[in-house]
Amino acid sequence: NAMRSSKNFLRVAMCGTGAPTKHESLFYFWRNGPAVLGSLIQLMLFGQACYIAIVLRVALVERELFMHYKYFVLLQVLPLVGSWLFLWPKVLFYFTIVTSVNQMKNEENIEQTVGMIEHRQYLKYEILIQELKTHALIFDIASMDPNDHATWMRKCIEQYTTEMSTEFVEQCDQAFRRYDTSGNDQIDRLEMKCCLVAQGKSEQDADTICDNWFNPDVFRECGEEGELTLQEFQALSVTLEELRIKGPDDDAITKWLNAVLDVSGDGTVSTDEFIHTLPDVCRHANLDLEGLHELFFCIGG
Repeated sequence: NAMRSSKNFLRVAMCGTGAPTKHESLFYFWRNGPAVLGSLIQLMLFGQACYIAIVLRVALVERELFMHYKYFVLLQVLPLVGSWLFLWPKVLFYFTIVTSVNQMKNEENIEQTVGMIEHRQYLKYEILIQELKTHALIFDIASMDPNDHATWMRKCIEQYTTEMSTEFVEQCDQAFRRYDTSGNDQIDRLEMKCCLVAQGKSEQDADTICDNWFNPDVFRECGEEGELTLQEFQALSVTLEELRIKGPDDDAITKWLNAVLDVSGDGTVSTDEFIHTLPDVCRHANLDLEGLHELFFCIGG
């Protein structure tokens, strides 16, 4: 059935809403239906109470009149007793079931629950988005020719020395000296992982960062052991900070999507292409194929 709706001012005022839910549309007065129904039941109970009071008064005060019409009164009292024993229990039973579905809702609890769900979804997709931004930026850096790559390195070092805060620079320099346990002015993968864990990263996140950035296509002066020099460590620190704040530009993301994810070359990315091209990213973000379908539906509608 089509959902009811009304824009009539009087109808909205009487019914409490112009667009009732399926439950509210069960009542003639929509959202105000349970309250109206409850008021009618109270009115009927009040009428019966008045009748009982009159009967008792006649029976106690005017006994002769009561005895004279006792059979007539009895015929009236019997339906009343029957309603107490059978009618009212059933009416109240069904009234409670029909109305409590809506009345038991606690808007504050509903808002908290929805907020928790949205926050959980945001965290799940935030990890995914961060991973995608990282892969797009790595692809952009790895695709640079030697001159562009050297320019990128100089820019990162310049940002490190001129634009980053003194506290940030001091923390990075101290971290490099502390975790360069071999003392060769280079930091290897294991030392980098220890550094990241000490900064509060989980071991999984630390492994992911090392997997992504200890890459000879990104830092091209890495030795065979995959060690980063002090300048490369500084460039990585600046890049991670920028990635946390804003990430790569749209052109870099589009370039990466077309080159890596669009396997079929049709200008779109399917869930199958996504999950088979980036299995580690999906695993890190705790996204299976069903979760990707949900995400793609949210994006594409």
